Amino acid sequence: MKISKLFSLSVAILAITSNINTSQAQSLSMGIRGGANYSKLLGIDSSKFKTGIVGGITLNYQTAGKWSFSTDILYTQRGTTFQRNFADSLVDQTEKFEYDYSMNYVEIPVLFHYNFLSDSSKLKARAFFGPSLNVRVNAKNNIKYTKVVNFGDSSVTTNTEGEQDLAYIYTPLDYGFVGGIGATYAVTDKISASVDIRAGYGLLDIREYLSESSKAVRNANINILIGVTYRLSK
Repeated sequence: MKISKLFSLSVAILAITSNINTSQAQSLSMGIRGGANYSKLLGIDSSKFKTGIVGGITLNYQTAGKWSFSTDILYTQRGTTFQRNFADSLVDQTEKFEYDYSMNYVEIPVLFHYNFLSDSSKLKARAFFGPSLNVRVNAKNNIKYTKVVNFGDSSVTTNTEGEQDLAYIYTPLDYGFVGGIGATYAVTDKISASVDIRAGYGLLDIREYLSESSKAVRNANINILIGVTYRLSK
């Protein structure tokens, strides 16, 4: 599915639902959210989760019923870590390459929320799901190289570090889906606090140059977010 079609469908659903509920009480809230991000690249062997931060602004539209809708603009630190080991028995040496990918994105999800608790309750629990467009800001690889050559009872170790630009290896755009659960508590009539646990999965093979001999590479991440919103209208 193309990016334009994915988001056109989301906007259309949001507009239709908003029009259906125009005769009922609604509210519009704006705020900030941030937290921790745990990400990895699927398709890279031995890829491990990398910890980063995520934060930005959010806009939420609450209908009179159980449904609400939100969109965020979030700066997200993503990436992964992995290593490759090689051994040469002829000269009795080992080599280790440690890769640390840093791939930062601006993430724009459009989420559809279903609230489980009554409208009169200050505490609302919800589940949500929706598409997300991710625009890469930068991408680099910090490489550590270690070589150990054994000479009988002694050995020589060589350590080297360097940085590689990944911008030409991976695509500047990514899209996928986000889902999760969360809770919102009305602190006052205007101010609410929230906590979310989100999981994201990229649908796009982000390799710039595709090869049938290698696996597809896709983003995957888990967010733990806290936020504060201010109700603009009712």
